[in-house]
Amino acid sequence: MPKSVMRTDPVSSMSTFGGAYPANASDNTFHRFSAGGIDWLVLTLKYNPTDAELAWAANVVATNPTSQVIVDTHEFTDGTTRSAAGQRIWNAVAGRFANVAMVVSGHYTNQGYRADAGVHGNVVHQVMADYQTYAEPAAAENSYLRLMRFSPDAGTVDVRTYSPYFNTF
Repeated sequence: MPKSVMRTDPVSSMSTFGGAYPANASDNTFHRFSAGGIDWLVLTLKYNPTDAELAWAANVVATNPTSQVIVDTHEFTDGTTRSAAGQRIWNAVAGRFANVAMVVSGHYTNQGYRADAGVHGNVVHQVMADYQTYAEPAAAENSYLRLMRFSPDAGTVDVRTYSPYFNTF
């Protein structure tokens, strides 16, 4: 008789893993960790989340009020203007809670930044970057990365773009 093989989900086995919706998928997840003296929660939402997924996300943020929240989603802005999916995420989660600090997204081949006050007066920084079809003839698609260095004491985030292909910023 063949031995049974135990399979583990690499996401849910991470020490930072807080949960997923639906429970058997990894499209919508959250992770908690502490860094720089701050408790963080990173909430990842799939492309164009459903109303049920947004309700789950809102509950995650509401039940973690002492964590600074970064929402990570596929589509939110085109660089400066919120998409229809982005506006739904804003209304349900990002603009609704005082502990949401940032939204990061991609989807549109562009980059951009905007900051808006949430309903509690907190500033929500919205950073968008997507280089998947960047017009650099020698570079493979997706060869550019956004690196963010958080400095809680200074209240800043240094954002840089790096190409491992060209080994340059």
